Amino acid sequence: WTLRAAITLLVIAAGLPALLRLRRTPHRLAALLAASLLIVALASVAASGDPTRSFFGHFGWAVGWLPLAGLVSAWALGAVLTASWVRRVETTVLIAVAFNGLIAVLQTAFRPPVPALEVVSDRAAALTGNPVILGGLLAAGAGLAVARHRPRAAALMAAPLAFAAMTTASRSALLALIAVTLYAIWHHRWLKGVAIAGALVLAVGGGILFTDAMSRDVESVARLSSDGGIAVRLDLWATGAEATLDRPVIGSGPGLFRDAVTPLRSLEEVAAQASGDQWIDAHNVVVEFAVTTGLLGLLLLLGWLGVAGWRARGPLALFALVALGVHLLQPMSLVLTTLALLALGASMTRVDEAGPTWRSAGAAIPAVLCGAVLLFGAFQLDSGRVDFKVGAAESAARLLPMYPDAAVAASRAHSLRAIETRDPAANDMAVEWRVEAIDRDPTSAFLWQGLGEIHLAESDWVRAEAAFTQALVHDPWLSGAHVGLVRVAIATLDTAAAASHLDVIDALGFDDVADELRLQLESAAG
Repeated sequence: WTLRAAITLLVIAAGLPALLRLRRTPHRLAALLAASLLIVALASVAASGDPTRSFFGHFGWAVGWLPLAGLVSAWALGAVLTASWVRRVETTVLIAVAFNGLIAVLQTAFRPPVPALEVVSDRAAALTGNPVILGGLLAAGAGLAVARHRPRAAALMAAPLAFAAMTTASRSALLALIAVTLYAIWHHRWLKGVAIAGALVLAVGGGILFTDAMSRDVESVARLSSDGGIAVRLDLWATGAEATLDRPVIGSGPGLFRDAVTPLRSLEEVAAQASGDQWIDAHNVVVEFAVTTGLLGLLLLLGWLGVAGWRARGPLALFALVALGVHLLQPMSLVLTTLALLALGASMTRVDEAGPTWRSAGAAIPAVLCGAVLLFGAFQLDSGRVDFKVGAAESAARLLPMYPDAAVAASRAHSLRAIETRDPAANDMAVEWRVEAIDRDPTSAFLWQGLGEIHLAESDWVRAEAAFTQALVHDPWLSGAHVGLVRVAIATLDTAAAASHLDVIDALGFDDVADELRLQLESAAG
């Protein structure tokens, strides 16, 4: 993610000047809408409860004002490309998609023990790091191949990509491929189009069988046919609509979807999700922008994409349409969303303006420096997370002051040192860094829960109870916080206080945990 984020900084350095240049072209209306979206989003950042986090977003995610600026910049760069560069972009995108498809098939077949190439939840992710993003990328690439080439070449190029897309077991990729198949029938005039469609159907079927044969987890057929994820999303989007009504004009702030929605979710909704994970992204671009930038931001987004799409032509237009369509079910990504908007800009009718120039090269210098700091900070963060190196984690926390992740890594490294050395000072440092992480993300229920667990290990019941209670302020149905409060009640022999939390744990579906805690409570009470 950090490499993509560093590249995003370079895209912004080159793309924002390109956006200004578009005001002198026939694309001025789309450029004005895009610029207005950035301004409204920036106003939303300023009015949010956490401007720093709203501006920079979450580590590992494509949310926040800065990633949004990267997406607008990618579109602007595509829009100022010359015709010769557009053809090169098509070729480069196809090569990149095919390369990721090859890696996905090899991942599924051989499961290489390389951290960067490991499967994610038994699903291929290739170089994207996320199976659903890879699935969308491969489906969009298949659409590009169908639209760009003659029937025989289209079938030969699109079918392997469709096969590879099934190694992700992504339902959104399957839906996107259905759309590509229908487009192939229309675009290649029925008989030849039907032949391409047949090749795509065979490739999808072969990909599903191949993935099932290699799977060590849930069969891909079962995952593709399950409707559980859709039901959870529908509940989430309904809650998102409720959150939008709280701040309808400019929203809660880019990157703050979790903050707006999590406290509003019902017990039934969280129980249906089962995992208990919080949603950083709405997994629907319309809901995401409605909640975070308000109805004004959403209207500007739809206007910008609508005007740009009206002028879009050619194979890259289909790539952009398929890729953006995936975002109705999946999160935004520094890979897929950026490529989709670059393709959308590049597919617009060409203008007389020259392509990218070197006049704004000076703006890239700060971007390169910031990207270098980000990459080194991420390297230190990995050392702190994986090897529990205190120095590396603390260095990462200082290099990346806008993200809580490095502070959490430092806290965990100190906690491990406290266990190994029984040094009270190390435990104090663990608490200090956990508090620092909370200062960087004060509405994260998981961070408050982690602080409560540290105090619980110290037998500091008062502080543990306060931390767990604060966690429930931000996520009323966080199972770990309810378990923590029951453990505090067991230690303080407060049977009455434990009852309501045990009921919630039961309702969330953790019956075995609740039964074990009841036995401990009865044993402690004598």
